[in-house]
Amino acid sequence: MTVFLDDVSMPFVNTWGDQETLEIARQLVEYKGIYFLSKDDIGFLKNIENLQYLAAMNHPGGGRNDIPPRFKRHFFNVNMTSPSQRSVENIYGAILEHLFNPKKYSTNVINMRPFLIDATISIWDAVRRRLLPTPSKFHYSFNIRDLASVFGGICKVVQQP
Repeated sequence: MTVFLDDVSMPFVNTWGDQETLEIARQLVEYKGIYFLSKDDIGFLKNIENLQYLAAMNHPGGGRNDIPPRFKRHFFNVNMTSPSQRSVENIYGAILEHLFNPKKYSTNVINMRPFLIDATISIWDAVRRRLLPTPSKFHYSFNIRDLASVFGGICKVVQQP
């Protein structure tokens, strides 16, 4: 069985610099089990075997914490950086260039395409930079999927007869 740990960068850091939930996860990974804390069974290890672990997190900052090296060492780390603004413009520019067909739209409408792309990306970037998640308000973080949703809406409007 594979256990997926999402947003491992979100747990609260206590006064001593620990993240209790990540320490419990680390214990499970390292010792292949969990120690009982109940009065009758305190100190006994409950073995949990044949688990694989997969974790995801955003870069630290903006309310997200780095995870302790003791926990991080158990994972093969892959860093996926966001595409540059130029790449995003090229991607959505190509999509909108295909949809803004000269047979269907006037030159005035077609000439609005670059302004539409620039304005949409600028607003998305401003919102993404200003409305950062915090440990107490981590419910939403703006990412490239949100931009895809906006351009998806534009595509639906453009495709309608």
